[in-house]
Amino acid sequence: MATIIEMRQELTDLGRELEQATKKGYEMAHDPKTEIEALQDQSDAIDRLQVRMALIKQDIAREEGTGSQNAEPVKSAKPRNGGFASLGEFVNAVHEADTPGGSRDKRLARVTDAATGANETTGADGGYLVPPEYADGILDLVKDESVIYPQARRVQINGNRLIEVYLNETNRKDPSTGSRHGGILAYWKGEADQYQAVKAAFAERTTNLSKLTAYCPVTEELLQDYAAIEGTLNDLVGREFAFKIDDAMFNGSGANNIPLGILTTGTGSNPNNAALVTIAKESGQAAATVNVQNILKMYNALIAQQRKKAKWYINQDLEIVLMQIMLQTGSISGEGTTGSWGMPIYTPPGAYGNANATMLGLPVEPNEHCAAVGSVGDIVLADMSQYLIIERAGVTKQSSIHVRFDYDETVFKFTWRAGGRPDWMSAIEAYKGNTKRSPYVALATRS
Repeated sequence: MATIIEMRQELTDLGRELEQATKKGYEMAHDPKTEIEALQDQSDAIDRLQVRMALIKQDIAREEGTGSQNAEPVKSAKPRNGGFASLGEFVNAVHEADTPGGSRDKRLARVTDAATGANETTGADGGYLVPPEYADGILDLVKDESVIYPQARRVQINGNRLIEVYLNETNRKDPSTGSRHGGILAYWKGEADQYQAVKAAFAERTTNLSKLTAYCPVTEELLQDYAAIEGTLNDLVGREFAFKIDDAMFNGSGANNIPLGILTTGTGSNPNNAALVTIAKESGQAAATVNVQNILKMYNALIAQQRKKAKWYINQDLEIVLMQIMLQTGSISGEGTTGSWGMPIYTPPGAYGNANATMLGLPVEPNEHCAAVGSVGDIVLADMSQYLIIERAGVTKQSSIHVRFDYDETVFKFTWRAGGRPDWMSAIEAYKGNTKRSPYVALATRS
């Protein structure tokens, strides 16, 4: 039996092979000299790679103790319940059904929109909902491509919002204003002493589902290329969904159907992440710089319980700056010579045997959603497991030829119902001292 490390390596190798096979299928589909049999063989090869990867994922989940019940089922390349064998076969059937004089595949009758019951399965409206087995693959791609989303606390819901009750905690003082653990405080008492009454302060919050969509016109020629359409649409939409959910978790406004990001500091009635701790710049600090005091104060502001899962997220342009920061440990002055020495606080990938960059012992991850150097959010220390994502299972896909009929294109619409917010509702004042701490820490603007 292969080890988990060996299985993960095989999964990585298969992923590269699948990417190359999909690219080849795309090139074959656009080559007028390609025989249909060769194109079908390439499509079959892609299906086999996908099935093999799904099997390995199940084995890894089983070995890690998640159990076969939680492992995702292998998606067979063969049609289930008389359905379509691939997304390419389905979209080609939709195109044929909606083309004047074309025939309508009877399997389309099984495809219905249970959510609205509207006219999305009628030829007159030209809309069809893709069978659910083809929607799951895009969410798999989102998980693989996203940097931040897989770390979040994810909750699947059946409705359109999640209502939660939480303990209202803003400080750890003892005695406090009744805030620690929401007011559930304990007291030392002697024999026959009267118990001191405590009462928890609860609050309620609502997280609403939003809708992330992609709108993809596809030419009549491309619809005939099964391997190309499946690989291209799934890959590009999955990548874009991954980009958008990561960006929302960092920078989302919390308004206009956008999740609330950890860096959002609204004013007045505007949505606000009250749990964000922002570290002020040092006196006289130059614009667009980061210094050792900034880093140490950010590290101190991260609540200790979250350090095991926390990471530094940085704008990639900051790598050059961090490599030059030293923690001074000594100095020399005399006979016209002055100087100092110290130790680096940032360790680049490959140094001292580390596979990845670290700073003060925590991973450092360049992230394109971080702000430009010098702005709030260019460097962030956060535990993103303390971010809530709610979602409806799967990604739905619909198609219509009528929107772009005069361009000889079929439009495919992808929809993912998801929402999110920081899990912590406020920063917490320390038990001793006045320092405020949180799972989300950023550096103030240096301009």
